[in-house]
Formats: sequence, structure tokens, C-alpha cells
Amino acid sequence: VGTSLTVIVINATAGLLGQWWSGGWAQVHIDVPTVAITIAGGIVGSIFGGALARRIPQAALRSTFALLLVIAGIGLAAKHLLTAV
Repeated sequence: VGTSLTVIVINATAGLLGQWWSGGWAQVHIDVPTVAITIAGGIVGSIFGGALARRIPQAALRSTFALLLVIAGIGLAAKHLLTAV
């Protein structure tokens, strides 16, 4: 988790600096309420998720996450196949 977060921070910083240096800020619209809601949701979710993860057995967490990924993958594949026709 820590390694992936480090990569995300590096990529986000590079994108931010690239946008700033290219003078592209005039074309950027940031929806502040949406950003605020997303940040608040992330903070609340990380607090509750961390507490919940300590109470649920690791095997159950892995199985549930694997099932969620399979469902998401099937949904994405179905969407792609249905729109490709």
C-alpha cells in the first residue's frame, strides 16, 4: 500500500507541475465542492475502513476484495462489449 501511494503521489505531482509549467491553468476548471466531498469521503472511509479491517479476518477481506474485482471486471467487459457493437 505504501509503495503504490508513493507512486501515486509522484505521478500526481508530476502532472500538477507539468500543467503549471505549460501555462495550462487557464483551461483547468476545478469543481471545489466535488473535491471537498471526495476528500471528506476519503478521510471518513479510511478511518472506518481501517477500523473495520482490524475486526474482519484477513482471509475474508481477501475473498471479498477478489469478488469485488471480478464483479467490476465483468461489468467493465460487458460495458465494453455492448458498446462495441
